[in-house]
Amino acid sequence: MSQGLFTAASGIRANQVSIDVISNNIANVNTLAFKGSKTNFATAFTQTLKGASTPSIAFGGVNPIQRGTGTQLSEIAVNNSQGGTQFTGRSTDLLINGEGYFVVQNPGSTGAASDSNSFTRAGNFNTDSAGNLVTATGSRVVGTSTVNGATSLTTDTIKVPLKLTIAKFLDSNNLITGTVLGSDAAVAGDFSAYATANGLTPTSTRIATVDLTNVSIATNGTLTATYSNGDRLTVRNNPDATTNSTEILHVPVEGNNFAAINTTAIGTAGRVGQLSGALAGLTSNQTSVNPMLGASFQLQMATFTNKNGLEASANNTLAESANSGEVSYGTPGSGSRGSLLAGSLESSNVDLANEFTNLVVAQRGLEANSKIIKAQSEAMQTILNAVQ
Repeated sequence: MSQGLFTAASGIRANQVSIDVISNNIANVNTLAFKGSKTNFATAFTQTLKGASTPSIAFGGVNPIQRGTGTQLSEIAVNNSQGGTQFTGRSTDLLINGEGYFVVQNPGSTGAASDSNSFTRAGNFNTDSAGNLVTATGSRVVGTSTVNGATSLTTDTIKVPLKLTIAKFLDSNNLITGTVLGSDAAVAGDFSAYATANGLTPTSTRIATVDLTNVSIATNGTLTATYSNGDRLTVRNNPDATTNSTEILHVPVEGNNFAAINTTAIGTAGRVGQLSGALAGLTSNQTSVNPMLGASFQLQMATFTNKNGLEASANNTLAESANSGEVSYGTPGSGSRGSLLAGSLESSNVDLANEFTNLVVAQRGLEANSKIIKAQSEAMQTILNAVQ
């Protein structure tokens, strides 16, 4: 007699979980890049009252007699379909058009940077007071200075210089023969010493201290930092590297299209206006192929063999799990990774009409199981009354 009570109770528990999931979906209908979930049930343990028998000469076969003991939660399945597009116009707002996740650095227990990463599709990024590209909650966005490899490309975060002192070396015809970047504390003597140490003999030097005015991001994740004098910093594929690495590229307001030193062009007209190096105070003091070696100016993205296996965390982030499969890092638009759409954000993929329909079904299921408990209780009361 009491088995029906426990069976109905399992239905109440299962439908209550379904209502909880629906409630969370509706609560996050305006959460950026949120992916809705749905509960699926499975039958619980089945009690066999009489087993099946095979046909014989005298009798036919008999089917098993079984009694179910209720239902149970089998899974909470995540719907990873693409959400809608919200146009914002902000240059650091990014939408992933296709597969993949942004990589963000987890803070350590002391608040310092951690080597572990989380993943997100919410691209509402900003630059902080130190020039770091960060999420709305302050986690730093991981970038890359190389574009090859199937594992983690880099753990470096993206940091854009807020202030620069730019020295442009000029020849006797006032043509730019070299450009050196320095921190905002760099002075004329620093650039003069750099020119002497590296065999540069400019006729004159034009020096300007500039402020960052804008950061824009291309569909492949490449950052372009624009400064108050109109000069820009961005990246390109390094033509001199043996692997597919990237290098910092400087584009001056004068309009010359030049980049970091290309060894094949040294001593030729192709060297005019190229970026010659970076002083101490920036990422490095390289004078060869990549003057700002190691600087991450391109976003990194990750894909998983089983994205449904990722574990949801707080602040719109996801973490690897035992069943998320192999992670593959790369740049936006490479491999199966989607490209980026700047000035836009991905909205939640929750369908309110569908959620309210599921809510009605779950609510009726809960009510029906509640009535079963009431009917069982009344039956038990009738039996008790009969024996009094």
